[in-house]
Amino acid sequence: GLYVNPTNGRESRFGFLNNLIMDTSIDNNVRISNTGTGNTIGLTFTNCWSGTAGNYGVIIDKSGSGLVQGVRWVGGKVMHNGLAGFRFAGGQDMHISGCDIIGNSQTVSASRHGVEIAGGVSEFSVQNCRIGGGYQQGDTHGYAIHLDAGASDHYIITGNDCHGNNNSPKIDDNGTGVNKVVANNLEA
Repeated sequence: GLYVNPTNGRESRFGFLNNLIMDTSIDNNVRISNTGTGNTIGLTFTNCWSGTAGNYGVIIDKSGSGLVQGVRWVGGKVMHNGLAGFRFAGGQDMHISGCDIIGNSQTVSASRHGVEIAGGVSEFSVQNCRIGGGYQQGDTHGYAIHLDAGASDHYIITGNDCHGNNNSPKIDDNGTGVNKVVANNLEA
């Protein structure tokens, strides 16, 4: 897979990754992070594939004191991973749009979700995606999108097709912030 993790005083800034295939990693296919004062800023993934990882298809976290900001995933497919398709565990200004997020939670069906947002993570969007079962992968997600309980704020979840998930509602919004738009998603 791909692991972006700048160390103290280092930066990974403004990378454009197109048509990249990351498949069958034992751990995560893609992990975007930082260490200490390192910064990860402005990475854009366009029409990329992240499938069949043992853990997450894509995980974004912030273990250091530096920034993890401005990660975009546009188009592409995140499919058949052991845990969630996407997990936002830290960082800000992260966006997913126009993706197929299909058949994740392969380790234990319905225990993980298409997209997971940790409590307190803010400034993100999930828009115009197909999140659920399909492509002969089965309906294996718990929720299409799950936000852990916490003070998440400033986010947009719109225009997603969320049929083919095991839990209802299809979008489990536990964010307590008031500056959010969660609307116009297909949940039937």
